[in-house]
Amino acid sequence: MIISTLKKEVCGPCKKYINIGQPLLECEICLTAIHTKCYKTAGYSSTTGSWTCAQCKDTVALRYNPYSSLDVDKNAFYDDEGAYDDQYIQHISKILESCKTITVKEFQQVATTDQSYLTKFSSYFINIDGNKTNFENLNIELKRTNYSFSTIALAETNVDPELQNLYKMDGYNEFYQSITEGKNKGTGVALYVHEQFNAEIVDGPGRNGHSALIPLL
Repeated sequence: MIISTLKKEVCGPCKKYINIGQPLLECEICLTAIHTKCYKTAGYSSTTGSWTCAQCKDTVALRYNPYSSLDVDKNAFYDDEGAYDDQYIQHISKILESCKTITVKEFQQVATTDQSYLTKFSSYFINIDGNKTNFENLNIELKRTNYSFSTIALAETNVDPELQNLYKMDGYNEFYQSITEGKNKGTGVALYVHEQFNAEIVDGPGRNGHSALIPLL
């Protein structure tokens, strides 16, 4: 008779075994696993979009996380059955992991030395927090990059389509969505599409003050 002993992993915060089938959370740096219900006690956090333990969180470089503002039920954040099997989620995760912060000067060096950037589709996104206040500054910053993005997306423009002609960008066609009725701030989106592309707004579920469906042809 052969008797094998399966060594169970122990959850650090509660000192109890992590049994098969129990929800667990794993640090994406050191791979230390704990019970999901113990994540607060253990000091796990996802400020950069990746779950890390208290010891590893300071080693992760800060990067933009487009999902940080989502109102997620923190007591059920691990309810993601099947999410990691989705090829699109995996692809997006790889893109986010490769994101890094660079200065305007560093971007200029890359864009001017790597000729492939001239043919790649590129996008620029910013929460402008009101065109009336910040649009001119945005134009100045974009000119500093000395680079023509394929699309430039703005959130929280606070501008209706009737006024979009006041906010032009050289070499781009602009598409504005109506702001949410009754809101003066924190609403409205816009997409500037480079003139090398043909684009139009189409009807669909995204036609509201927060998103737009615009196919590029």
